[in-house]
Amino acid sequence: MQWHRSARRWASNSRKGRHPLIGAPHNPSKEIAMNKPEWLEEKDDGTHIKLAKAIDIDGVAIATLVMREPTVDDQLSATKSKGDDAEREITLFANLCEVSPAEIRKLSLRDYKRVQRAFVDFTD
Repeated sequence: MQWHRSARRWASNSRKGRHPLIGAPHNPSKEIAMNKPEWLEEKDDGTHIKLAKAIDIDGVAIATLVMREPTVDDQLSATKSKGDDAEREITLFANLCEVSPAEIRKLSLRDYKRVQRAFVDFTD
C-alpha cells in the first residue's frame, strides 16, 4: 500500500511541474540561471565572459570577451570550415566573440572552458 501512495505522489508532482520525489517546484532552466557563475553575465550586446587571465589583443589587455548569440548561419559556417571538430569550434567561438582564432587559442584552458559554457547557455 505504501508503494502505491508513493507512486501516486510521484505522478502527481511530475504533472504539476514539481520535482517528482520531493515535491518542490522543478524548473531546470531556472536552476541553470540560478547557478550561473559570477564570471558570466548576460547583457543586451551578448554574454560577457570575464577571463581568469587577460589576453593581449593588438597590444591591449582584454579581461572580458563578449559573445553574441549564435545564428544558424554561424553553425553552418563552422561546420563547413576546415579542420577537425576542435578547430571548427575555435573558429565558431572566434566569430561569435569577434576575435581571431589565434586569440582564442591564446586562452588558458580555464578561460576556454568559460567560453564553452557561455556557448552552451545559448543552446538551452
